[in-house]
This record gives sequence, C-alpha cells and structure tokens, in this order.
Amino acid sequence: MEIEKVLEKALKLVKPSEKNERKLQRKVEKFLAKLDTKLVGCVALPGGSVAKGTWIKDIHDIDIFVMFPKKLTSRNISDLLEKMIRKAFFFVKRIPASRDYFQVKKYGYLFEIVPVLKISTPQEAGNIMDVSPLHVKFVCEAIQKNPKLQDEIRLAKAFCKAANCYGAESYIRGFSGYVLELLTIKYGGFLNLVKAASKWRELSVITFNKKRDVLKFLNPSKISPLIVIDPIQPGRNAAAALSKEKFLKFKEHCIKFLENPSIEFFEKKIKIPEKSIVIEAKPIKARKDIAGCNLVRAFNFIKSKLKDLIVIDSGWYWPNKNALFWYKVVRRELPEFIVHIGPPLKEEYHVERFKEKWHDHEIFEKQGRICVKIPRKYRTIKEYLKKEVFRGEFLKDKVRKLKIKKLL
Repeated sequence: MEIEKVLEKALKLVKPSEKNERKLQRKVEKFLAKLDTKLVGCVALPGGSVAKGTWIKDIHDIDIFVMFPKKLTSRNISDLLEKMIRKAFFFVKRIPASRDYFQVKKYGYLFEIVPVLKISTPQEAGNIMDVSPLHVKFVCEAIQKNPKLQDEIRLAKAFCKAANCYGAESYIRGFSGYVLELLTIKYGGFLNLVKAASKWRELSVITFNKKRDVLKFLNPSKISPLIVIDPIQPGRNAAAALSKEKFLKFKEHCIKFLENPSIEFFEKKIKIPEKSIVIEAKPIKARKDIAGCNLVRAFNFIKSKLKDLIVIDSGWYWPNKNALFWYKVVRRELPEFIVHIGPPLKEEYHVERFKEKWHDHEIFEKQGRICVKIPRKYRTIKEYLKKEVFRGEFLKDKVRKLKIKKLL
C-alpha cells in the first residue's frame, strides 16, 4: 500500500471525530465551570494534549492547570488548591510529586488538576511544573503557523504507542507526548520525522535555536541516547528519560515502516509469542509510576528465576488494571539439580567452610570455583512458580497478587 494511503487510513483510526471533540469539550467546560465556582485568586484552564488539540481517540486523562499569581512562590499552592477543590468535588485524590497535584474522576474521564504559578519566563518558575503552560504555548503557536501539525502529531503519538515506546514514566522510559510534539514540529511532519529517526545515531542532538556543543552544558545524568533541547529551557534535555532500549525500538519501528508501510504500525497489539509462560500481576496500590516501577522489578526478578528454563524472549504489558508478564523459554521442565557456585578455589578457608556445609551433596570444581549440585524441590514450572517464586520475600511488596495465565 502506498505510504500516503496508509497515513490517510491511520489518521482516520486515531483522530477523534468532530462529535467526539464536541463531547470532550463539553465535559471539560462542565468540569471547569464546577471548579471555577470554588477558586479564589487563581484561574483554571485546560492543559496537555487537550489544550493543544493533539489528543487521539480513547483519551482517558485530561490535564487542568490552576494558575496562581507568581507572588505566591513561597506558599504551598498545593495546600491552597486542595481546600478549594474539595469544596467542588467529593472524591479527590492528592498525588505526591515535586509539587503535589490532584486527581478527580468525573464524567468518564480522569482529570488531573495541577497547581502552577503564572510565569512569563522559565527563570521565574518555582517548580518544574510551572513551565508546563509555556510548553503548551510553544506547541500551540507552532500549530497556528502550520495547522496540519495537529494531525501529524496525532500520527506520531499513535505510531509511538504501537511501538510500545510512548511515555516518559520511569517504568517505561520512552518518548513523552511533549517530546513527540517537539520532534514533529522540528521536522515539519510525521513522515519527515520517521525518515530522520531511521537514520538517528546515538547522542543525536535536536535543537530549535542556534546549535552549539550542548553536551558540555547538560548535566551528565540528563544525557540520553537522543538529546532534544527544550526550546523553552535551552539548558534542559526534554528527552532525558529516554532509555537506549526505547530509542532503538522506535528507530527500528521507523525503519520497518519505511520498508513496508502498513496500518499495523499504528495499532497497539499485545503480541505474546507461542510457547510462552504468561503471568498476570496485580500492581500495588500506589501512584502509577511507583506501582509501575515495582512491576518492572517483579518482572525482572521472575525472569532471573526462570534462567534454568533458558529465556530467549520476554516482555510485559500493563493494558488495564493488571499487568501481563510473558517469558518465552526453551525447556518445558526444570533441571533436576540447582548448581550453586561457591568461592574461588584460592580462598582455602572459605572453600573448606563451603565443603563442610554441603558435605552430603555432590561437590565439584568449575572455572576456578567450588560448586555444589542441590536437588531441586519442585521441577514442574507450575509448582516452582506458585510454591517457590511467588512466595519469595522479594515479591511481597512489589505486587499484590500473581497468577499463572498460561503455561507452555
């Protein structure tokens, strides 16, 4: 299929209809009207993709900025806002962050209400959140100059989501919506972005102002495989959260799309290989990024415990309330023995203690170390997972529940 036709079809897939846009707008206006009745000395307005008009179908979260005068920089504006919000809505959840914000479920959406100071320049910010409205302004101004960018950004977001690279959260470490907006603006459209991304090298630098040796000015901890200099804060790498894994995955997605354009590159599907162990994980009750990080730890721990089955591929998804872990393995049964590796042979004292401890087991030497074969208590995968791995101390505070959904 010609690439233009694929993009046309993809846009129909991801772009909300005029009816859906009107519906969302009504819900936002209704929410703001209810909130406004309780606000004193501040003003609320839409933020994020809703304010920019870059949201895609099936949106669930809506950002709302509540802007306070910048003279309140020394005050805890989260506390001020909480008192007002709780007068407007019954169920309000306070989310701990660099500056606490609030969540309210209303009209079928999750509204995230963020307190910010009204500033004109980033230098006036009292917190990183204060700069967010300036990001919105930059993107909106670019769209005013080139209205086609709205749909081009939608394509970029759907494409990135399908590649499982969307989200800057610490448990994802992919591309944030803002970074994708910046990249689409920089390259003038989705297809140009894909063509450029297919040729990116590690430590490629994307700038909007005069190019300079930006790596000298960035905090080493903020250097990522792709450097995207924030046009609002030239000393900041907007893509600092991006991991090498997601960078390479996105680049590969771009290369494959250009080789064989297809609508499938815009459809996020859970693809679990055959002959995989599939485990359902119920996350802990915590902020999403904390729960997500613990899911990652649980996923990696279980993977390490399956090494004797020879894991050749693995992955995890968090589509709804619960996450799915999958591990494609070679063996269908665990080996009869566990090989426990002891100290180096040259450490004679520790070697003797090791021999004393395991005197009734088969002890042998391998690659300059003393080792022992320990009979395995459970050999079937099901028993091993349920009775040994899932009950381990490490997983107790990482997930609430684990359930085997599928064995080989």
